[in-house]
Amino acid sequence: MDIYNSLRRFFGEDFYRKVLNFSKNICINPFETLVGTIISQNTNRRNTLKAFKELKKNIVISPQNILDTPIYLIEESLKGAGLYRIKSRRLKIISKIIVDEFGGDFNKIFEMDPMKLRKFLLSLPGVGYKTADIILLFCLKYPIMPVDTHISRIVYRLGLTSSKIYEDIRNSLEKYLDKSYEKYVFIHLALIEYGRKICMKRRPKCDICIFRDDCRWYFQNYG
Repeated sequence: MDIYNSLRRFFGEDFYRKVLNFSKNICINPFETLVGTIISQNTNRRNTLKAFKELKKNIVISPQNILDTPIYLIEESLKGAGLYRIKSRRLKIISKIIVDEFGGDFNKIFEMDPMKLRKFLLSLPGVGYKTADIILLFCLKYPIMPVDTHISRIVYRLGLTSSKIYEDIRNSLEKYLDKSYEKYVFIHLALIEYGRKICMKRRPKCDICIFRDDCRWYFQNYG
């Protein structure tokens, strides 16, 4: 199954260039990227962006500034994103770790070996596999596939794995991919878009799906 070229043909070259250009702006500031991914947990893109902008309006986002800012001000900024008290506490704890262990310079973490970096990120409160892998892919440019709900659904429906465990899903998808940073970025963002527009949770558009002939879910339901 040629996932990369199938998606590239489906979306076209304009989308491909747009995705790569967009990816260059995801991690201009790695610590802001981490903060944004934590804010995004269990909320939609609109509320994530609104809360992030509110936080950025109130403080310059850095480990030291978050550590020094009274927690009620952080909570006020994040109220629209849901679970704002939990997220605020997590940002405080993470900031203290970065200040204590790296002198407040978050970029020093990228001196680690990628897998050691992943282990370190996973040790931070509120940082799960997807958040850690987003940092590795977009900030370190290390080819690893972050898995969200859309990607998980597509991989499962295609029959690449019957597991719902994150690492099993990621590994089963990566078997079909070349170890290329640009390809991983494109496939990650293209699969998310494909899951939103074609392979939706309810009433997927199987009649125009480019993966229909390889889709276990399609044959189980319509074959």
